[in-house]
Amino acid sequence: QDGHCNGDQINFLKRSMNEDLIKLRPNAVSIVDSFDQSDRELNSVLGRRDGNVYEKLFEWAKASELNYTNVLPAFDTHLKGMLKSNWAKM
Repeated sequence: QDGHCNGDQINFLKRSMNEDLIKLRPNAVSIVDSFDQSDRELNSVLGRRDGNVYEKLFEWAKASELNYTNVLPAFDTHLKGMLKSNWAKM
């Protein structure tokens, strides 16, 4: 795409990559696990060793400071005035 390959070559590379990913997919979890990084190091709830992905994802969402209030403070500071002026024009 940067001028080193023509369209046919790029399409071949994309097809080849997708074929390789299909072969790799059944072993993807084992390959990642082989690096032996803990869930804490990855800082991710996805791919947890204990399998409780959805429960932990929900816990993280509840603990996020973005969810402490129904409306973020930025709404009052930045958006509320713009919305009111647009409502007045209607």
